[in-house]
Amino acid sequence: MSCPYDAWRHSEPTVWRERSLHWHAYSWRGDGKRLGDNAARRATASDIVPFALRDWLMKPARLIRAAPATPEEALRWLREQFDACAPVMCPAQQRTFIPDEFRFGLALYELRCGNDLSWGFWLTNASYQAMSLIAVGDSTTGACHTQ
Repeated sequence: MSCPYDAWRHSEPTVWRERSLHWHAYSWRGDGKRLGDNAARRATASDIVPFALRDWLMKPARLIRAAPATPEEALRWLREQFDACAPVMCPAQQRTFIPDEFRFGLALYELRCGNDLSWGFWLTNASYQAMSLIAVGDSTTGACHTQ
């Protein structure tokens, strides 16, 4: 099966709508050294980013930062999170590396496909910023393949 690298530019998948999905939005910013604390990352009561993306769903509901109902709402939340941490990102991860059109265009495509999304960035003060959108609803996994 071929998969055009730029499918995100010219298609608007509706998988998310067909599966009645919405997203739970999670973010975590903290000392990057904590990422090495395997026990904390596996603990469901801990607020730190888990090893497995969907394990966010086992964390306390108080950690849900937003519950976007559409891919566009989810993208808006993601952009707000990204914009808030962009000024303190390590230089190699700043906007100049990946153009916003591609970064956010591909993210919207993935969300429309019903997929989970997770971004993480090292910040200049040795902190780490994680932001994740987990699809929830009729399906526990997302998938989108260009025909």
